[in-house]
Amino acid sequence: MIPAHSISNEEKLLADKLKELRVSTGISQKDLAEALDVSILTISSIEGHKRAVSLPLLRSYSLYFNMNLSTFFDDTIDTSENSLNYELEIENIKKKLLNILPVQIPCYSHRELFNPKFPKQESIAYALRSGDYYSKHGKDLYMVQVQTNNLYPDVLANDRIVVDPNLPVDTGIGVVYRKNHKRDHFNNETGAMIIRFEKTESGKILFANNFTKNHLQTPIKRELKENEYKGMVIQIIRPVLVKGVNTTYKDLPIGQA
Repeated sequence: MIPAHSISNEEKLLADKLKELRVSTGISQKDLAEALDVSILTISSIEGHKRAVSLPLLRSYSLYFNMNLSTFFDDTIDTSENSLNYELEIENIKKKLLNILPVQIPCYSHRELFNPKFPKQESIAYALRSGDYYSKHGKDLYMVQVQTNNLYPDVLANDRIVVDPNLPVDTGIGVVYRKNHKRDHFNNETGAMIIRFEKTESGKILFANNFTKNHLQTPIKRELKENEYKGMVIQIIRPVLVKGVNTTYKDLPIGQA
């Protein structure tokens, strides 16, 4: 289950500005929701500090009220040609946008990721993360919805893992793609493998499905080759089953490891 996005003080201030703008112009939540093509619940949740406004919706606000995006972040900005701080003001606005607006991270199915049979590599879902989380780890973050129990008990089928391909490889859980390796749990198709890395004292990087003794099969350690590395796992998101409540995303078929 994807954790709820906590509302920062900056996001609350932005929500207050949006509410003040709506009230001052005499527009009801219902009329505004219809104009922006969203639900009344969306407007009330934003104004009630229950959710953050997304960048696309903020753009809709700016178009509807005929205002620049910068207006929502600074009450007064000197944009005259004589202003020496103009470029600095613009950079500050960009930083504020990056830090408070949620960013979408694409999620791919385990079977289809890096699989030549699925050249389009279409995402099955997106997860929202704060801008500072996104900027901290880089713009190439992606997620995988796991479809095997290879790394039980640390990673389970239908977990979603967040992967940073720009982190240097080290001991831990990561993703590789071996061009000529046929995955027996996916009809012998090639594609992404979620594995454990082990860095030896000599600096070599080994990987296998599971290094623990709990796994049914004896793991075969292989040395990582050039171009096989696809990133380190930085977060594992597990759906929590609550009585009477469904998981937030659809289960995918589970392969046999």
